Amino acid sequence: MRLINNGYVVQDLNWSIFDQNSYKGVQKFKSWPLRKYNDNESIMLEDFAWKKWFAFHGCFEIIPDVNFIKKYIDHCNQLGIEIRLLQIELPIKQMVTASKLSVKNVLGYDCVAGIELSYLCMHKQDLKKYFPTSSLKINNNGLFDRIEDSYEFLSCYHKLINEGVNLEDWGDPIPAKISEVYLK
Repeated sequence: MRLINNGYVVQDLNWSIFDQNSYKGVQKFKSWPLRKYNDNESIMLEDFAWKKWFAFHGCFEIIPDVNFIKKYIDHCNQLGIEIRLLQIELPIKQMVTASKLSVKNVLGYDCVAGIELSYLCMHKQDLKKYFPTSSLKINNNGLFDRIEDSYEFLSCYHKLINEGVNLEDWGDPIPAKISEVYLK
């Protein structure tokens, strides 16, 4: 299945969700950091994002509008929030961006069910135990270098779930190409 540039995610580099140095995918840092601020601009930006992009069933919290991303990042900078900007490419067409930002670093392919829910975000010993073949293909960012490896991992994951193995199951994970990008 072809991946589509669905848009962008802003993450707070000082608000780590998963404190394991080797994993650098979507679940590493907290996305959309203005949620924790109560100033008028933060509230306005968060409300707008929820009403326009986030408040729909089955949506990933990704924003395709680079002009909005610029406003969001400008306000993060004003508040002293150190951020990274991720480009998210998924095999879904529900949201597509026409903007193409310059890629700083392709992190790899994650397996996600949400913008803060990665199925690769697990401790190395669990990855090796349940996914011995896939664990050998994980890159330095805790992700895969090839989309085919993501699909192989997901196939194994679904097989284990169907066999009754107690793995967390929070939705229907799909491959996602994750890249750090520059805002022009």
